[in-house]
Amino acid sequence: MKFLNVLFKSDDMSEDIALSYITGILPIIRDKAQNKLNNFEKITFLNPGRFVQFTGFTEEEVRSLCRKHGMDFIECRNWYDGYNVKGVGIYAPKSVVCAMSNGEFRPYWNQTSQYEAILDPIKADFDGMRSDIESMVSGGEIDADTSSFMNTPDKLKCKDDVFTYLCHLGYLAYDSDTGRCRIPNREVRGEWANALAMSGDYQFVARMIQDSKKFLKATWNGDGKAVADALSKTHEHLTSPLSYNNEKSFQSAIRLAFFYADCYYTIISECPSGKGYADLAFIPYKPDIPAMVVELKISDSAQTALDQIRRKQYFSGLDKYAGNLLLVGVSYDRKSKKHSCVIEKG
Repeated sequence: MKFLNVLFKSDDMSEDIALSYITGILPIIRDKAQNKLNNFEKITFLNPGRFVQFTGFTEEEVRSLCRKHGMDFIECRNWYDGYNVKGVGIYAPKSVVCAMSNGEFRPYWNQTSQYEAILDPIKADFDGMRSDIESMVSGGEIDADTSSFMNTPDKLKCKDDVFTYLCHLGYLAYDSDTGRCRIPNREVRGEWANALAMSGDYQFVARMIQDSKKFLKATWNGDGKAVADALSKTHEHLTSPLSYNNEKSFQSAIRLAFFYADCYYTIISECPSGKGYADLAFIPYKPDIPAMVVELKISDSAQTALDQIRRKQYFSGLDKYAGNLLLVGVSYDRKSKKHSCVIEKG
């Protein structure tokens, strides 16, 4: 900062520099009440202004690259999309380039960064941060105030600073219209899983992420008891007594239990289908994987949830998966907190 201040604020240099363009991941540090380098216009990933289409690859560019290299666009979107900047879908450019060059979709993020970038700031454990992180890992969004961050990663003062910092690094996606952030895509979710596995404060979540492979296989195998038992543990851990009976909390528990399903599915909450909205629809990327419709019920039976799927024809938009479709009814009792699950082929 001292060097930049001398370079751009010195009278001796004013006649030698007409214009300067500086690039970096984080914006220039804000110095207390007023930044000494206040003659710079900051263009950031959170507020790119008219340069939004240059913050990464746009969807049109990625479609063109996939056609050129014979790669599947839907799978590319699942891996590297998720950054919606001012209404423009943005893809991680480095990862897309690597995928096209190698002809393979896989995590390339760790070639440019390590999961310690997540692990170090979340160790601070500011008030409310753990529950927010668990919510995002479970597929949810959380509120974040990005205005207080002073662009000093070594002086994070609250959870909003942590989340803003991680947004600048790309580990979170931020929607400036709603003021909410989330984990953007499959590639970055893998980095979060690695970081949480190494953090002593998030061992239960890390274990549930690891166990989600077994959970998904149990669902495919129609093992309703195994699914219900796993959901009971996840639901109890993720919620407080006040929020336990909230349907969104129940849905978050299911999304965390299905963490590994992101490898196989596009997961849609409140999916419009048939005569209403299915709580969760799982649309497979590949034809040999069964599509799934999940309906949730509180203080009612899992069979009632399953009957509702059939009665309201929530599977009507999944005709091409006929013969390879699973209908999943899940419920729990408010008083006993007992979970149940019924799985049938559609």
